[in-house]
Amino acid sequence: RILSGASVNATNEVLVLTSSGKCRNTIYVGTGGVFTAQAGIRVDDNINWVIIDGGVVTNKGDYYNGNRKSNTTGVGATLDIVNGGVLRQIGTLRVSPWYDSKVRVMNGGMLQAGAITIGTDADSGSGSRLIVSNATVTASSLGVPADDRHTSEGVMIYETLGRTTTVLISGGMNLGVYNSSRSGPNNRNNFLNLSGGTFTVGGADTMGNTVIAAHSNNVIRI
Repeated sequence: RILSGASVNATNEVLVLTSSGKCRNTIYVGTGGVFTAQAGIRVDDNINWVIIDGGVVTNKGDYYNGNRKSNTTGVGATLDIVNGGVLRQIGTLRVSPWYDSKVRVMNGGMLQAGAITIGTDADSGSGSRLIVSNATVTASSLGVPADDRHTSEGVMIYETLGRTTTVLISGGMNLGVYNSSRSGPNNRNNFLNLSGGTFTVGGADTMGNTVIAAHSNNVIRI
C-alpha cells in the first residue's frame, strides 16, 4: 500500500504479481502516493489486482494485465484506475486473457497509454475488456483482439448525467483483428459499446479483417 506522501521506485526488473492458487496479490496506490516502474509490470491471473485510487503510477515498460501462468480460479487480473487516479503507461497496455481480465477507468480516473491491446496472450480465453466510465483514456491505438481464439472481448464506455467520459485514440482501431496462422474462425463476438461519452479515433477503424478465416458478429453499439 502506497499512501499519501509515499513514493516507490521499482528499477531494473519487471514487477510481477503472481500466484498459483486462490490468492489475491494487490498493489494499492492511494491519493498522494506515487509509484514508478522502470521496466514494466506483469500482473498474472488468479484474481491479482492493481488499484490506483487517487494516486499516480508511471510505468515505463509494457503492462500485462493478465498473463496466464497457472489459473485455478477462472478469473483474470484487474486494473482499477479510480477517484482521480492516474496511470501514465509509456509502453503497451495489454488486457490479456485468461478469463475476464479487466481494466476499469472510473470516477475521474485517467489512463494515458501507448497502444492498448485486448486479447493478446497466446492462450485462449474470453471476456477481457476495457471499461471507461466518467473518466478519461488517451492512447495511440486500440486493438481488439490480436489472436484468433478469443471471444466476447472489447470496450465498454459509459457516461452518467452531469459527468464526462472521454476516450481519444490518436491512431487507428481494429475490432476483431486476425493475426494468427491458425485456421479456426473463433475470433468473434468482439465489441465496442458506447452509452454516452465521447469516443474519437484519429486513424482507420477496421472491423473483422482476416488472413485465414472469416469472423462473425464483431459489433459497434451506440
